[in-house]
Amino acid sequence: ATGHASAQSDPVKVPALFERAYVPAGFDSNDHVQFVGEGNFRNTCYRYAETEVRIDEAKQQIILKSAAYEYSGICLQVILPFNRVVEVGILKPGKWEIVQGANLERLAEFNVRPSTRNEADDFHYAPVSQAFFRQQGAASEVVLTGTFTNDCLSLETVNVTIEPDVIVLQPIVKIDS
Repeated sequence: ATGHASAQSDPVKVPALFERAYVPAGFDSNDHVQFVGEGNFRNTCYRYAETEVRIDEAKQQIILKSAAYEYSGICLQVILPFNRVVEVGILKPGKWEIVQGANLERLAEFNVRPSTRNEADDFHYAPVSQAFFRQQGAASEVVLTGTFTNDCLSLETVNVTIEPDVIVLQPIVKIDS
């Protein structure tokens, strides 16, 4: 690996674009929408800073303005991946587009369907604090951990939906009376 030095002051905020967005299907109009953005820095002199989110209700666009800090000094010329959970919020029903950059290039699109319930979710979900992915040979598994704070709750089932770029896990709780 090689390095290069720069004489600029530390650090400078520069634009940083996501290369991909992972958006699960199934959002409705009372869900808090969030997705994972993923990108790569071209060397080790960059560190993710922030993503500003602006909603254009009329165009049904989520406009992202992501930034990174660029540091001077010796930079290893290696690709440095980064990813972030981007919090969007509640959106009205319809087809939404995630755009970014000076030309508002499309990163992803997804649908928000009308809510059919007053509750925030279709199910009561288990309080998951961590998820671990393990693979051994051809077998893969996800281990969910968390703590029930009430004796009346137990895990009923975990619905698994495999989408093109996302695996959705819904740990559904049973309430014992």
